[in-house]
Amino acid sequence: MAPRSRVRAATHRPAGRSRRERRDRGRAREVVPIVSRPVVGLPPHVLDQNEVLDHLTRRLRGNPKTAAIRRVLENTTVRSRRAVIPLDEIVAHTGLNKRNRLHLEHAVGLAASTALDALDAANCTANDIDALVVANCTGHALPGVDAHLVNTLGLRPTVRRTPIAQMGCAGGAYALARAAQDLAAHPDATHVLVVAVELPSLSYQADDLTISSLVSGALFGDACAATVVSADDTRSGLRLGAAWEYLLPASLDDMVYRVDEAGFHFDTLPSVTDCIVKTVPHLATWLRTNSADPQWAPQFLVSHTGGPKIMDALRDGLGCSEELFAFSRASLRELGNTASVAVLDVLARTWHQASTHPAATGLLVGFGPGVTTVAIRASWN
Repeated sequence: MAPRSRVRAATHRPAGRSRRERRDRGRAREVVPIVSRPVVGLPPHVLDQNEVLDHLTRRLRGNPKTAAIRRVLENTTVRSRRAVIPLDEIVAHTGLNKRNRLHLEHAVGLAASTALDALDAANCTANDIDALVVANCTGHALPGVDAHLVNTLGLRPTVRRTPIAQMGCAGGAYALARAAQDLAAHPDATHVLVVAVELPSLSYQADDLTISSLVSGALFGDACAATVVSADDTRSGLRLGAAWEYLLPASLDDMVYRVDEAGFHFDTLPSVTDCIVKTVPHLATWLRTNSADPQWAPQFLVSHTGGPKIMDALRDGLGCSEELFAFSRASLRELGNTASVAVLDVLARTWHQASTHPAATGLLVGFGPGVTTVAIRASWN
């Protein structure tokens, strides 16, 4: 999937200030990272959930627990998902080598096209980008998707790159936190391009009939999202505040990639929900101790979709209104769990609140293997 060709004038700059003026201005003040509205890129093939569940339950070959297992899969609440290849090709086992080559081809194509749209949305050119952060955990490539994007997008060869491959579903939140850190660490930096691209359909294993594999087959969807994080508080967007990372002790085996000759197997134990339950009190403590108001509660919430029980655990642990999860649940329902892309998709869906509730403060949070939690306090700018 090659990105559409586009020629853009290298002399174009956002109106109002030259690059040097913006950099000099950045040295004289504290960096305030502003996230432009994310652009979400979706592959062409729509997977109807009923067709997927019919396939998965047929694979059980008369297992007496088939009906019960199907109910578990239906409880994901997913109705449709996207994929880079049709369902009949997904379920045909083609081996790790071919799937991994397909992953790189489609990941680079989808990421490049989405990133170009994100640059347009942020009124930036490729030459404006000082750093690139790429989250991608569903395939392996060396050089990685990040290196391919430098060439495909025409980014400067001196651009700083941060590839994120092992943060899983927490990768989107982690990428935003790393972008903010890059701007803070480099006074001359003005813009960081953040890209998340995940193609879990290419890891599907038709012969793996474990409950974890079946749930993964019913839950995950392909997608991409991109945004620009800028050190320019005159821009409108999401203002990133303090970030928090937490690795729950003794939880390394609760969410893992298992690799064999057939390829990747994503194993998530039911105990992951308990891991989130154990983590949320630590998150709540961080929120209270880093707020002028000890009773502070988010007015908006950009939550990783995870699964219904994951969101329930976060809601109950923080004492949040169910209303705050409307966009996350819609993302899960319409696209499935898109891993690192999810928080960026939810952020894009939440964007209208920037105009309807411009003074609102909120929280962006993602969960991933480890079990890892990444949270960022945020407000509308």
